[in-house]
Amino acid sequence: MRIKDLHYTKNPSGIIELGGVLEIDINQMFLLSLGRLDKQTLRLNLKADHREVTAYVRSKNLEEEHFLDFLQQELNKNFIGKSYNEIVNIDFES
Repeated sequence: MRIKDLHYTKNPSGIIELGGVLEIDINQMFLLSLGRLDKQTLRLNLKADHREVTAYVRSKNLEEEHFLDFLQQELNKNFIGKSYNEIVNIDFES
């Protein structure tokens, strides 16, 4: 299963002054940390161009909730510092 099989933030963005939105290349976003907001939502804290941005991965059913459990452990263990693009495209065997 991949993150792309779930609901996820396609292009996290940072807020710039005057209420504008800054789009950042997902290849230039790197995972700093992550945590669960609730049993159906995983929050990814990313570093991008001297800014911190947030992405979310959400499950739609019980099977996907179990995958989020696996995903949280796997990302914490092996993907801190990896690019968001790499993370959303990897096929995790669980």
